[in-house]
Amino acid sequence: MIKEKINSNAVDSKKRVPMPKEKDVNNLGVVASRLLVYRILPRKVSKGGIIVPVEALENNEVEYPHFGVVMSVGVQIEDMYEYGDFVYYNQFAGRYALDHESEVEYILIDESDVLMVKHDFDGYKDGYLI
Repeated sequence: MIKEKINSNAVDSKKRVPMPKEKDVNNLGVVASRLLVYRILPRKVSKGGIIVPVEALENNEVEYPHFGVVMSVGVQIEDMYEYGDFVYYNQFAGRYALDHESEVEYILIDESDVLMVKHDFDGYKDGYLI
C-alpha cells in the first residue's frame, strides 16, 4: 500500500514558529546594549534546484557569520537599531532564549558582537533566507 506524501512548506524536518510581528514583541524588554534577535536559518540550493535542509549542511558550511532579524533593543542602543533590521553577528555570540508563551526561540546578543547591519532588508520569509 502506498501512502500519499503530505506536502509541507517547511524546509527543515521540524516546522519553525514564524517570525513574530512588531506588536507581538513589544512586551519583550532588553537591557543595556543588547539585542534580541530572531535567527534566520541559511538555505543551500543544489545545482538541480533542490533546497538542502539546515540539518544536512556540513559543519564548515555553517561556520560563517550568523544572521537574524532584530526584534527588540536595549535602551543604550535604541537609536542605532530598530525592529526588522537584518544583522550579521559572530558565530559564538549570545545566548539562546525561549519565549515559553509563544514558543519562539530568540538569541540575545551584545551590541559588540554585531558585525554588520542592513536596514530595510526584506530577503527573508518565514525564518529562512529567500
